[in-house]
Amino acid sequence: MTFHQHDAAERLVPTLADTETPDELIPPAQRKREHWLHVIFYITLIGKGLFGLGQMASGIVVLVVPRHVWHQLAVKLTAGNADNPVTAWLLQQTEHLDSGIQLYAAIYMISHAATKIVLVWAVLKGRMWAYPWMLGFLAVFIIYQTYEIFARQSIFFLALTIFDIFIVWLTRHEWNLQKRQKALKEAAAAAQEHPDTPAD
Repeated sequence: MTFHQHDAAERLVPTLADTETPDELIPPAQRKREHWLHVIFYITLIGKGLFGLGQMASGIVVLVVPRHVWHQLAVKLTAGNADNPVTAWLLQQTEHLDSGIQLYAAIYMISHAATKIVLVWAVLKGRMWAYPWMLGFLAVFIIYQTYEIFARQSIFFLALTIFDIFIVWLTRHEWNLQKRQKALKEAAAAAQEHPDTPAD
C-alpha cells in the first residue's frame, strides 16, 4: 500500500469506509475499533480544551474581581441559610480571603488552563512532541488527584482520576499509531526516491 493519496495519508482514521488507510498501519479487521478509539480520543481532547478555556476565564475573573465583591456575592447567595455549615464556611472563607491566596488561585488556574490549551491544540495539529508532554501533564494531575482521593475521600476526584487514566491510555495508543504512520510514510518516501533499491 502506497501513500500517494495525500488526503488519506494525512488523516489517521477519518471514516469507517476509508479504504486508503494502509493495512500495515491498521489491519482491516481492526479498522472499526480504531476508528471509534480515534473519534473518542479527539472528542475528549476537544472537551478538555473547552474546559481549559472556561478555566482560564474563571482564573481571570478570580484575578480581577476585588475580595470584598466575593464576600458580598457569598452573602447574597447564602441569604436565609446562615445556620448551614457549608454556608458558614463559605462566608468565613470569603470574609477572610487573603490577597496572596487569591493571586495564587488565579495564577494556578490560568497557567493550568494555558498549558492544557496549548497541549490540546498541538496534539490536534499532529505535533509529535505534544504527546509525551500531554502524558506527563496528565500524570502529574493524576498523582495530585490520587492524594486528594485519600485525603478527602472525594468521589469527584476519583471519577476525574479514572477519566484521566482513560485519556492517558487513549493518548498513548494514538501516539503509537501516529509513530507507526510516520515510519510508514518515511519508508514509502524512501522507496519512491530509490525505487531500484532491493528490500531487506
